[in-house]
Amino acid sequence: MVRLGLLLVILFFFASCSNIFKSGEYGIYNDNLENLRGIDSKINGRSPNFKIGDLPQVHRDTVKSGKNAIRLNPQYPYGMNYTVPNVRTDEFVQASVWYTGPGQLVLVASHDDAKYFYRKSTSIETETDEWKELKLEVSVPPTMNKEDLKIYVWNPSRNPVYVDDFSISYEKYKTYPEYKNVKAIHLLIDTLDMMRLERKRN
Repeated sequence: MVRLGLLLVILFFFASCSNIFKSGEYGIYNDNLENLRGIDSKINGRSPNFKIGDLPQVHRDTVKSGKNAIRLNPQYPYGMNYTVPNVRTDEFVQASVWYTGPGQLVLVASHDDAKYFYRKSTSIETETDEWKELKLEVSVPPTMNKEDLKIYVWNPSRNPVYVDDFSISYEKYKTYPEYKNVKAIHLLIDTLDMMRLERKRN
């Protein structure tokens, strides 16, 4: 019976860590904040790479799905910090969260030292109480090669904002749609314009 209990614990551990990105591994990680873990008032998601925030940020009155969301305010302006370790040049990361509330939300991708790399996507403040999705896309630049990429949310305003349903996609490179049945476009350029274009290229 003890062995069975230990086996279940081990299986639960590996199941909960199945969406942890390691160097050279790609996939999708989704976290709806339903499987929270706490150590010394710090809250993690299913993956140990996902640091959700402090215990007072967990909120249950305003949620998009399930029982939990987090509230960002001037006292606790940051949350949902996910680390993608050891990224490589040209790899593609797409993150998204859902949010509501009068405050502003910024979704950030950054190096530990922002002067090396910093990208953000900022919400548009509205008067409605509807949940809205905020997305951010990043193609890893050479300055971030073999570095850890941090994804997190931030509320720079004085009003609260509620955040739920974090998702991140990690791919070797960005894929673009193929247009096989579209006719070719022919461009006609004046000779003088072509000469000017070639001069600029050189």
